[in-house]
Amino acid sequence: MLYENRNLAEIDSLYIPIKIICTDKDYIKSAITRATNNQTAVTKEELEALTDFQRKLEDFYVALDLGLVYERRTNQYKNSSVVHNSVVSIEIQVKVFASMVLDSPHIVSGNYGKLLKDYKSDIFVDEHNLLPYYVSALIYSKLLNLFDDLRIHDTYWRYRYYLIMLYKYIVTESMLPSLFKKKPLDKYCNMLIESVKDEEEILSVFNTAIEILNSNDLDLSNRKLQELKSTTDKLKDYVRQNFFKKKKDEKITIEVDDCLISSEKDVPIKNVARQLTLFEL
Repeated sequence: MLYENRNLAEIDSLYIPIKIICTDKDYIKSAITRATNNQTAVTKEELEALTDFQRKLEDFYVALDLGLVYERRTNQYKNSSVVHNSVVSIEIQVKVFASMVLDSPHIVSGNYGKLLKDYKSDIFVDEHNLLPYYVSALIYSKLLNLFDDLRIHDTYWRYRYYLIMLYKYIVTESMLPSLFKKKPLDKYCNMLIESVKDEEEILSVFNTAIEILNSNDLDLSNRKLQELKSTTDKLKDYVRQNFFKKKKDEKITIEVDDCLISSEKDVPIKNVARQLTLFEL
């Protein structure tokens, strides 16, 4: 702008205020970049990459060393030897976390920037356990491999985010613990990690998820179906009734005085002498 107007009269008398901040602290530099992004074309994804949470999540991926890498910066692994399905971008992380962890696959087909804005209080929260972020991406990468190997028909590609939500329920047969409770959440996530060690088992679970899709009178040819919350609710209700039920109805048998007790009616009744009170005497 200044260069284009360099020949204007009195341009030499123009004063431009400049503020220079010197720091060797990365978090300060990141905060300044994010706060002053009004004049430059920087995407929401690039701004998110500057946060401390993203750096922490990237390090967590490296520490687990289970085959995935976290692409905190755009095209970070573009010219590397890392397999494409093993690279998890911020956008993919948001979508798989929202689908599998937050049970909201119906929201991920929209604009990524809007998704990040609308769910900023639910995703990339500093106090969150990081393992569910990794596990959701891990399950998704396994699903991508099955699609690439033509072991799952591309008819279901549109419902891939629903499939990873269903995968979680089929394997664990239970609800996800709070994201702020480390021990129960680690135990839950480790069940999912164990489930992906056998390729045939992964395929079997996803085939079960596909059967669930097909057994709920859903018109899978309807392109709007994937965007409806009612679709998510219907599938969640189905897995709760058909995969959680056996745990609810499971009998607990205990032994009391050589008798096996599985219900109240099985409890043996004994005559017990009672001490009389002063008033009864």
